[in-house]
Amino acid sequence: MKPFDRYVYELTYNVDPEARDEYDAWLAETTAEWLALEQVRGIRSEHTVECAEHDVRLRFEFGSLSNWGAFVTADRTRRRLDQLRRMTDRLEVALWKPAAIPVGAVTVGAESSASE
Repeated sequence: MKPFDRYVYELTYNVDPEARDEYDAWLAETTAEWLALEQVRGIRSEHTVECAEHDVRLRFEFGSLSNWGAFVTADRTRRRLDQLRRMTDRLEVALWKPAAIPVGAVTVGAESSASE
């Protein structure tokens, strides 16, 4: 499976400054736990560079929708997300599915007649 064929489960949030140390420990421990799961194909943590609505984005990759479903409905995952909610503000989640980009419909290097 190619990385662009994966489902992406995205959590965005702001870490409470008073919970920063607890969050850092939680993230290290939880990431190791989640990476050991068969359903999870990858995890990435990203911090915003620009002023944005959320400070952190945590992205999970899954090979199938059923793998994602098994992950999010597991008691262990629910407990970990409840812990995360207590350390963060504005936690939002989104699931993204793979989508093709129709590159065959575009001629590379061709100039648009609209710019003339």
